[in-house]
Amino acid sequence: MATSSNAAEALESFTRNHPDTRFIRLQWLDYASTVRGRILTLHHLQELVSSDRYHGLSGLNNLLVDSSVAFNDREGDCVADQGCLIPDFSSLRRCPGLKGHAVVFCNFGTNTVRASPGVPERPQPREACTRRLLQEAQQEAQRMGFGFLVGFEVEFVATPIRSRNNADGQQYAHHYQHQLSGMRTLEDSGAQPVLCEITEALQDVGLKVQHFHAEGSTGQLELAMGPLPPLEAVDALILARETIRRVCRHHSFEASFAPSSPELNGLHLNMSMQQQPRHGYTDAPRDGCSKEAADWFLAGVFAHLDALCGLGMPLPESYDRAVTGRGCCGRFKAWGTQNREVCVRRKGLGFWEFRVLDHAANVYLFVAAVIFAGMDGIRHKAELKIADVTFEPAYATPEKRRLYGVTEELPGAVDQAYGALRADSLLRDKFGAVAIDAYVAVMKEYHRRLTNSGKLGSSARQKWLLARL
Repeated sequence: MATSSNAAEALESFTRNHPDTRFIRLQWLDYASTVRGRILTLHHLQELVSSDRYHGLSGLNNLLVDSSVAFNDREGDCVADQGCLIPDFSSLRRCPGLKGHAVVFCNFGTNTVRASPGVPERPQPREACTRRLLQEAQQEAQRMGFGFLVGFEVEFVATPIRSRNNADGQQYAHHYQHQLSGMRTLEDSGAQPVLCEITEALQDVGLKVQHFHAEGSTGQLELAMGPLPPLEAVDALILARETIRRVCRHHSFEASFAPSSPELNGLHLNMSMQQQPRHGYTDAPRDGCSKEAADWFLAGVFAHLDALCGLGMPLPESYDRAVTGRGCCGRFKAWGTQNREVCVRRKGLGFWEFRVLDHAANVYLFVAAVIFAGMDGIRHKAELKIADVTFEPAYATPEKRRLYGVTEELPGAVDQAYGALRADSLLRDKFGAVAIDAYVAVMKEYHRRLTNSGKLGSSARQKWLLARL
């Protein structure tokens, strides 16, 4: 975190370059992937920074499901807990498409009571702060001589709220034929100007967008974000989703990121690994990484894949994507070069697309877990026992699957994945027992309320998710 002088300089430089700034959003992502925040006036934030103070709030704000804490049996013991928001001013930027607003991402900090007058506050991120955990994963990788670039493929469904007209006053076609990558799909549905506006809003504040297109299900669209270091990439993803919602609403569309709505929305994590040759690994290239390091990393990920599903696919609806023949993540633990029917698609040496992820996840936690697991594989030179799969494993004979080392399926239900997460000694060590147990408790309460909203697949349940994802 920046010192008070660095924070003051960063804030002053930003407001000098953007003099219309009036409000600063202090944001964080909770366990249930809810974006939370406090909107401060610029003047108040300047006062806090200049006096070495932080915005205080209840420590329970990181443990909420909607508006109440998940630990119902412990709530009476927690009500006096105090926390604070620690701004990371390197993330400060204008809010896409919102004039006068800026946003800064925050770590969730400890109590900020001063020891004595005149002594600057120096709160530390809490053990259960998800953004801190990703920072620590990046730092561990750097100490081992590795770095990463991350980009996301953001799938969502845009449903028209009411009849819409184009710029010429002509009504858009409602009974269009949805086609994967279809240009008429974008034009006839009215999605093209919406996606253009989203892209321009993101690019206007310095966020990278590579392309957009119509995805495979009715009303489903995809926006591909450009590569950034992991922490910056997750921050950018959060801003992208909020911008998609805002612009869609302005154009009378309702955006849904639910994993099954009933369309299957994934969130594909594209990750490339770079290796520093001086750390002693053989055949390390100038850019990218060696084959041995890439194999060790991937072996580490597969060793903890069940636990990763507990973070990346945290809802019962998430497992609708663990099916055969839908281009999602498949049923088996497997990887393959340019194979879209397995859970890890290799796009190049040290370049993967991890597909066991959807928008219900806290993405800070998932990316941190992938890095920790992969680094553990490199540290122990783990053997990659699964071969490069060029087929759909579910359609192969058991003998052929065994020949390629494909012998296990992904978890079949979220409770199975949560059990693996709680039992995973590596992630329990890296994240801390407090963070793991708090995450599972919050998500179980989330599931309880989701179950109470309606049966799996019911319209009532889908509406409940639509209001939150």
